[in-house]
Amino acid sequence: MHSAALVASDGSIDWLCFPRFDSPSVFAAILDDKKGGTFRVGPVGEYRREHYYLPDSNVLVTNHTTDSGAVSLTDFMPLGDDVTHCDHEVVRILRCQSGRVDMEALFQPRLDYARNRTEVTAEGRRAVARPHEIDAQHAEARGRDEPAPRGEMPVFRVALIAWRCAVCSARASRS
Repeated sequence: MHSAALVASDGSIDWLCFPRFDSPSVFAAILDDKKGGTFRVGPVGEYRREHYYLPDSNVLVTNHTTDSGAVSLTDFMPLGDDVTHCDHEVVRILRCQSGRVDMEALFQPRLDYARNRTEVTAEGRRAVARPHEIDAQHAEARGRDEPAPRGEMPVFRVALIAWRCAVCSARASRS
């Protein structure tokens, strides 16, 4: 494992340096809940919640229960067969357990500790976050150390998955 995410009990990723522990942040709401960035998946309105790790794993399950139904959100980073190499991914799986639950997703990455603007674009079924082009050029011109390992500008991708099913409805937003 090369990184870890802090997932709050409400289903938001409030801290993530990616793709490695020593990389700049993608989400840093724990430092600044207004500017730091977050990735929240959760019910709209009132709900009860519980979360736990599956035994002997890095898999976090968060259960949300409302008056009208229940959903579970499963979060993990896959491990590779080779400890020195693995795919750098954050996987979030939302499952409807019962009834109907209105859900919302808020994807607000703020790369590099929110020091510069982050652009979010859609590429097919993926949302891609990268440094704002002008900010990236200015950082390079100033000679500032590149924030990502090996001189690459940080890019964060999230697959956009349709969460609507027979027993669950959803809405997503990004900004």
